[in-house]
Amino acid sequence: MESVMRCIVSLRRMLCSVVAMSVGLGTGVASDDAVRVQRVGSAVEIQQDAASGSRGQLDRFVYFSPDAKTLLIIRAGNDRKYAGIWDVETGRPISPRLKHRAVIFDAAISGDGTMAVIAGLKSSYLWNTKTGERIGPPLPQGRRRTRGVAISPSGETILTDGRWLWDVKTGKRLAVTLEHPERTYSVHNAAFSPDGSKILTGAESGTVQLWDAMTGAAIGPPLKHRQAVRHVSFSPDGKLVAVAYRDGMGQLQPLPQRTLRNGVVRIWNPRTGKLLASLSGHHGDVYQTAWSPNGKLLLTGGWDATARLWDVATGQQLTTSIPHERAVRAVCFAPDGQTFLTWNFNRLQRWATPSSVTPKK
Repeated sequence: MESVMRCIVSLRRMLCSVVAMSVGLGTGVASDDAVRVQRVGSAVEIQQDAASGSRGQLDRFVYFSPDAKTLLIIRAGNDRKYAGIWDVETGRPISPRLKHRAVIFDAAISGDGTMAVIAGLKSSYLWNTKTGERIGPPLPQGRRRTRGVAISPSGETILTDGRWLWDVKTGKRLAVTLEHPERTYSVHNAAFSPDGSKILTGAESGTVQLWDAMTGAAIGPPLKHRQAVRHVSFSPDGKLVAVAYRDGMGQLQPLPQRTLRNGVVRIWNPRTGKLLASLSGHHGDVYQTAWSPNGKLLLTGGWDATARLWDVATGQQLTTSIPHERAVRAVCFAPDGQTFLTWNFNRLQRWATPSSVTPKK
């Protein structure tokens, strides 16, 4: 089994490198005058030891805290039963690894990086990321594979399974429930709006819905996509949302063509259901999206080992694609918007946001 996993990892690295070279420039950028992104400083290697996990394993889920200071990593493979918290600047683990008895399927980190909710089989758990201790009892769901977890900006409320809300202080479930109309569903990703008043959920079916966090009522029409939603995020003012999903075209083609189908990001007004822009250029899944602090730029990272900067208003890629050695699992803007971070397989890299494409506030 171990040798098979090593072969899979090697094949994945090779494919990502080939794709990165073949898609060096994204749509909307001319090769002769494209703006290139400069890296700031040296890459930071995530330091691991017996307490924080095995270096040979793939990162399954990776999340930056909104303040861009800490990183939550969940490992794949045989040991996808732990999460770790690392310092972005030093690459050192901040606390002992957060051990789980069951496989982990989703996670979220609080705005200040001090708390994390981790979803496993049938239950979610809340953790203190500084001490590595669990906070309160398990939060039962009743579903085998629990996803769709999020923490409100205030840190007072938690969403689990894409529908149940919990009070952090008491550990009790609130009366509010997000009643999804689909008979069978699985929420892959969820997010609170910056002011905590709204919730956005993205389902395996491709349906995205905006909700009132206080009443649980659906707001606006469901936003339909071809296939499973990978990631959802709110603009800083909470008025627009970005949805990364699989294009769904060519699913019957043999490998590797099927693997390299496009991942697409759509920008919506969720209240009206109006599609404002469609960002195409990534090959394979788009794993994460991140908005610039002024809401005019969108950063994406994907399977094709590239990160990309987009103009939200036009849907055009603003710079050359930013190549990495392997898939870009996580992306994040610094609070001042002058730099942004990318993560790919144990490496953190910081990049300067080009002044020529940074819209004025």
